[in-house]
Amino acid sequence: DEGVRSLCGSLSRLTHLDLSDCGKLTDFAFSATSVLTNLCQLRFARCNRITNDGVVELATAGLSLLVSLDLADCVNLTDFAFQYLPSGFPRMKFLNLSGCIRITSEALVSISKLPCLIDLDISDCILVGDEGLKVLS
Repeated sequence: DEGVRSLCGSLSRLTHLDLSDCGKLTDFAFSATSVLTNLCQLRFARCNRITNDGVVELATAGLSLLVSLDLADCVNLTDFAFQYLPSGFPRMKFLNLSGCIRITSEALVSISKLPCLIDLDISDCILVGDEGLKVLS
């Protein structure tokens, strides 16, 4: 976590950051990326210690340029994490939630409000049902 904080402080102009498969990272590392105001792409796939708190904090940090977020297999995320995405990431085009096994159709209600979304991966989101898919259509 401290390494991510240091990285973000010294490379503040980063536009792309991939921290996938860094299983020891927590919400602290996730929120440390909020200082990267030029960030367009952020990948935290398979970072199993990321929780709703980290996503909410990032979404309320003002990263308005973020267009791609990969949270695949972040198994601790629930529907609550996605309530702030539409207001926090108005330019979001790509969202990968594959394998987020705790999200339900309710998360898709919030996700459907992302005005620029063109690519959504919800494969292996086993609790998402027909009602969630109808919200997206």
